[in-house]
Amino acid sequence: MKSKKDFNQKGQALVIIAFAILGLVAFLGLAVDVGRTFIAYGNLRKAADAGALAAAGQYREGRSIAQLEAAARDVMNLNGVTPTYLSVEVCDYSVAPENQDPVLCTYPKRKLVRINTTASIDMTFLSVLGLHQFEISSSAVGEAASMDVVLVLDISDSMTYDAATDDPMIDPAACNDTVTFDGSED
Repeated sequence: MKSKKDFNQKGQALVIIAFAILGLVAFLGLAVDVGRTFIAYGNLRKAADAGALAAAGQYREGRSIAQLEAAARDVMNLNGVTPTYLSVEVCDYSVAPENQDPVLCTYPKRKLVRINTTASIDMTFLSVLGLHQFEISSSAVGEAASMDVVLVLDISDSMTYDAATDDPMIDPAACNDTVTFDGSED
């Protein structure tokens, strides 16, 4: 015989299971979507570094800010990141130094370029809870530094010291076919 108390509790387990499944999806969403966000943030930082180097390379050649931004955006796209926002900053040494960014405006003068970028990440599981996109941002500084390169080619006997005696590369003439071993030209 059923009591009135048992009759009123039908379907209660279904509601509890529905809330439990919603909670599991929320935790799954945190695990997956937060992990994807950290991976996307790392990719954005790498792309921002590459974009800053590309912009610095263009800054060395005296290009405009729009051209610096286009170079940075192209390199970021090549790195698999499509920024929703991108800005390029350089130092304007014609303005008083106290009104400038001390990171970009250094003395002695350096050709520094900063890019600030933002990208949107689409959420997979957290969109069930109403969070459809998440914004991540990064900045990077690149320098258009001059480099001195010295190339030294040594074909002296010291470079062939440990070569086998039957090795044809022991003879310097093998490297340069116009000069023979005795110094005369062919």
